[in-house]
Amino acid sequence: MLSIGDDVLLREAQWKGLQGEQSWILPAFAHLARQQPEPVRLISYCDQPQDPLPNVEVERAPLELPMQVLAAQALRQKVNLLQGEFKVKRQRHGHWQQWKVAAVLAVMAIGATLAERGMTLYQLNQQNAQLAAQIDQTVKAGFPDLGVYRDVRRKIQSEMLRLQQSGGDASMLVMLEQLSPAFASTRVRPQTLRFDANRVELRMQATGTNFEALEQFRRLAQNAGFEVVQGAINNRDDQVIGNVTIRSQS
Repeated sequence: MLSIGDDVLLREAQWKGLQGEQSWILPAFAHLARQQPEPVRLISYCDQPQDPLPNVEVERAPLELPMQVLAAQALRQKVNLLQGEFKVKRQRHGHWQQWKVAAVLAVMAIGATLAERGMTLYQLNQQNAQLAAQIDQTVKAGFPDLGVYRDVRRKIQSEMLRLQQSGGDASMLVMLEQLSPAFASTRVRPQTLRFDANRVELRMQATGTNFEALEQFRRLAQNAGFEVVQGAINNRDDQVIGNVTIRSQS
């Protein structure tokens, strides 16, 4: 039994009790006690009632503040009514908290590493695709009649060997080697190359910075012992493009 002001809290069992003014709570409790076959044990956290209670053995508990008594008893119960911000939070093991933080950091680090590796792999694939396109474009420009191929390195080696073996001493590679000083001096660049092994003739579409560059290339090629036939020359942007046929005189 516990008194708060003029009210009395009387707990009979875990889920059973009375609460109300002392003027009627004590007579009601006395009526219930008289009906019990054995004396009722009452633990009192308040002053002794003035009128004796029949069939009741009163045990005095230390007098404490009512809310202190209620709080102490509430802590012993498994069920509580605290909700929301007042909800009881379970204390977690300190070691588990430390491992949990470490695990979260490890997952974050692994995720960041995988993201970085994925981005690097994506960039490498993009660069590889660009290089493959550039290689294909260069191969088509140098060998327009190369046809379909799977291994570009093996196909180019085979084509170079064929060109080297065709035309005897006047093969395409030999002619290009002899014309290399003319290309270097005039900065003329071939865009397409076609070699006729039967006629020992090299046809190309070349670009130069101006008309004089192509004319100088023609003179240097003739000085190297070649017969040069220069076709139409056109302007394109800041360059000139001309068709040139070079024949070996040997």
